[in-house]
Amino acid sequence: MIKRFSKKAAGFLVKNGADPEMEEVCAYGIECVVSTVLILVLLMAAGILLNKPILMTVFMIAWLPLRMLVGGAHANSHWGCTLVSVGLGTVSVWLSGPIGAAPLWAIVTVSLLCYMLFFLTAPIVHRNHPISKRRYRRSRIAARIFAAAECAAIIALACLRSPLAAPAFMGYFTTAALSAAGLLSAGTDRSSTRISFKLE
Repeated sequence: MIKRFSKKAAGFLVKNGADPEMEEVCAYGIECVVSTVLILVLLMAAGILLNKPILMTVFMIAWLPLRMLVGGAHANSHWGCTLVSVGLGTVSVWLSGPIGAAPLWAIVTVSLLCYMLFFLTAPIVHRNHPISKRRYRRSRIAARIFAAAECAAIIALACLRSPLAAPAFMGYFTTAALSAAGLLSAGTDRSSTRISFKLE
């Protein structure tokens, strides 16, 4: 359904002056935007149902931008991606109480280990979505900086025993888990992954 809508929208743009050679690119871009918006709407709906909309908002802020920067495992369809994303967000916010009660050293240690994974491997490129070396280098720098800032924020919130620490940590941790899964995926571009292991 999302693909059909995206193709029709791209066709409409071409009929109204867009470059016909860019129709597939436009369709893919529209598809990604619609899928992302759907995920965010469903996540917020889940947050409202759990009576924790603020915690869900924090999860989304910690999860989505970093996920887009570091890459990792991907579902085979937009509906699969939606199901996994909403499931991860719902479980993460639902577990915010127990996670928030975890020892400070555990939160700090796991957050630093997650950052180490991001630093060494991001971005994890899928074979179906190759990127240029220049864009790869830029993405790697941006991922390292953003992940470092987020890690520092999570540790600071945890030290202050803020209730916002748990959903932020879970957004960070689930992104790392998907990154690790991406390293083991058959769809990962191994040549790009090897480049990212060089400490520069």
